[in-house]
Amino acid sequence: MASKSPDNQTSDRGAAGASDDGVEPVAPEIGSFEWEELALHEDDSVDEPRRAQPARVKVGRTARSNRGPLMVAAVAAIATGGAVWGALLTDAVAPTGNAGVDAVERAALVALGALAGSRARRWPLFVIATLASLLAEGVGLALGLAAVVASTVLLATDRRNRAVGAVAGAAVTLCLMQLRPVGPLGFTALIGTVLFVSMCVSAYQRIGRVGRRRTRLAVIGTGVVVLAGLIATGGVLIGQVNTVESAVDNTRRGAAAARDGKTGAATEMLNEAAVGFGDTSDRLGAPWLAPARLVPGVAQNLEALRAGTTMGRDLNSSAAFAATSVDYQGLRQEGGGVNLAQLKETEVPVGALASSLDAAVEGLADIESPWVVAPLRTRLDDVAVEVGDLASETELAQLALADVPPLLGADGPRRYLVMVGNPAEGRDFGGFMGGWALLWVNDGAIGLEESGTPRELYGSEPTRQPPSPSSDFPPAFIDMAPGRYTQNWTSSPDLDVVAAAAANLMEANGRGHIDGVIYADPAALAEFVALTGPIAVPGTVAEINATNTEAFFTRDQFRVLPQDGEDDEAIGELTGEIFDRLGSADLPGPRELGERFGPLVRDGHLAMATGVDDDRALLDRTGLSAPLPATDGDLLGIVERNVAPNKMDVFLNRIHNYDVAWDADDGARIATLTSTYTNDVGDPARLPPVVVGNESGTPIGTQIREVSILTPSLNVSLEVDGERTTVRTAVEQGIYRHSVFVRIPPGQSIDLRWRLESTLPPGPYDLTLVRPANGGATETNVVVREGDRNVIDETVAPGRTVRLTTNP
Repeated sequence: MASKSPDNQTSDRGAAGASDDGVEPVAPEIGSFEWEELALHEDDSVDEPRRAQPARVKVGRTARSNRGPLMVAAVAAIATGGAVWGALLTDAVAPTGNAGVDAVERAALVALGALAGSRARRWPLFVIATLASLLAEGVGLALGLAAVVASTVLLATDRRNRAVGAVAGAAVTLCLMQLRPVGPLGFTALIGTVLFVSMCVSAYQRIGRVGRRRTRLAVIGTGVVVLAGLIATGGVLIGQVNTVESAVDNTRRGAAAARDGKTGAATEMLNEAAVGFGDTSDRLGAPWLAPARLVPGVAQNLEALRAGTTMGRDLNSSAAFAATSVDYQGLRQEGGGVNLAQLKETEVPVGALASSLDAAVEGLADIESPWVVAPLRTRLDDVAVEVGDLASETELAQLALADVPPLLGADGPRRYLVMVGNPAEGRDFGGFMGGWALLWVNDGAIGLEESGTPRELYGSEPTRQPPSPSSDFPPAFIDMAPGRYTQNWTSSPDLDVVAAAAANLMEANGRGHIDGVIYADPAALAEFVALTGPIAVPGTVAEINATNTEAFFTRDQFRVLPQDGEDDEAIGELTGEIFDRLGSADLPGPRELGERFGPLVRDGHLAMATGVDDDRALLDRTGLSAPLPATDGDLLGIVERNVAPNKMDVFLNRIHNYDVAWDADDGARIATLTSTYTNDVGDPARLPPVVVGNESGTPIGTQIREVSILTPSLNVSLEVDGERTTVRTAVEQGIYRHSVFVRIPPGQSIDLRWRLESTLPPGPYDLTLVRPANGGATETNVVVREGDRNVIDETVAPGRTVRLTTNP
């Protein structure tokens, strides 16, 4: 083979590889792609002498690259500017969930992207920019399009400008940080990672051997540090599993003990839990776990654990302080009542606990990263529910600490009328008033002033006037002649009306001022007797206890007691004895009180109303207030009166089906209420006349009732057993009351079919259902249809006032 001259050799080098003149070699174009030779760093000449290359024929255009000092400075400036932009891009990707770390990592990624773009092949860079633009939106889309333009410029010119490549790389990286969500969780991040790595690999292939070696060393070094951090994190987590589980268990047991009033045990367990959580929090915050906090995905889970254990430590410390400071035994006043001074001392620790709980609720809500693994997320969600429940209880405790003292006479003596309702003879609120007790409270002390029968509350015969002015009270209430018949004071479904009338008539009848009323029926009395212990029934050998009190008041009293007037006196005396003993009874802890009386309040067996506005917040929060609800949506109240009068209500079974056709666009509501009433009295001849008799000459055992519905619909029609029937309509507190009288013979049923039409505010359907605590059994079913779709279809749970809605 003929040898070449030195001049020819120099020419070959210039044509074959990257040289000092900045001219890049080119290869023939095949189709639409331009194949480029790898450009080598100037440093490569140190590693391996250049070999002479055979001469090539130059085809197509030449891409020239300027790598002088100015170009290097330009690339560095672009990388720096992009890094600053990435750091400030707070609404973009957050690799670790830590704002500071994320800013640094975004800055580093954008700078790396700029450097990679300055070296990457032009066609891969164009493809990556195009794909990124297709998946981006908003500012990210604009950046992606800018990268497409820059990479197009690189393809269209014969000089490879590394500054333009850096702009394209930085823009692509910023675009990849703002991709719109695609597919399942993590899929968008995967796409972005693949595209970014592809750009970096393209750049890696174009750098020299020394650059590649340094890149590999940097990657390996970073991996080793991160792996060491992960191993350390795994060791800490494994070592703390038992500690955390024990702390969680102690927290639950301590909270349960506090609810039971066992403050000593509660304090001990809560303190142990605080120590366990604190130890774990300290270990998770150790400096040697810092590398793990730089790893996306791992960092979020590590921070979630650390935040959760820190909150557990703080929360248990506050709870232990509160438990130590609250002495339930000390809250009981000698001789009956509540020690208000001791109650006052609990405000500070309970307030501190409330603050800790609020902080915990907010902190748990802030742990919202989708990268928290499912087992940890489930545990955090469970804890959030428990903390939320405890926060609600503590909020109620704070409200009680503020509002209970005035109710117990802290600001001066008060008097409350306890109305003992008996649902054996129904009235609008539940049962007629079969007995009463007048309680006094002063500075926490509670006592019985007197008790008796309804007739003992009458005024003198000539002055038995209705409450005045009568215009302040609904016509249906005045129709029951509450001035003449005090047992009818419960003839309103609104306890505020009942309380106002009672206060008015007590004063008019010479009984003095009362500050409120308490409604309690036999179901509530049974729980009171469970606290007081068994009580003898006056004039008999019988006694009432926790299991037979409800049956005694609704049924058995009419067989045990002589029905000659003395029976009423015995009931009045028995009522007084219950409340006299209740004032000095030992009360259980908060949880047992809630379990005993919560359902009674919910279902309308126990309620309270006062005329003091400042009392309302606590009564509303506990559910003790029982007004007729105000609502802009649909309302259905189903109330009954026994007008025989007899004590037959306990033998009455009811099934109500409320079917609603709802148009959410215009608020049109067409509803049908079908009610079936069944008289299950059996053989009435075997029951006392006071139970099954009546004053209308109707056969004994007949149910004689006034049935009313409360609704926003004026347009109402009624069929009774298929026959169109006239209804009486009146306005009651801004809604309509439609009423009808019915008779139900023993062992028979009747069907009432109401049709109600009205227009309500459009949008989601909202129903407030009001059902007083009547005697007998009641089932209520509600179906709401929008077009051909059922949006509500359920048997309504127990409760005096229940809300159903399609609003999520």
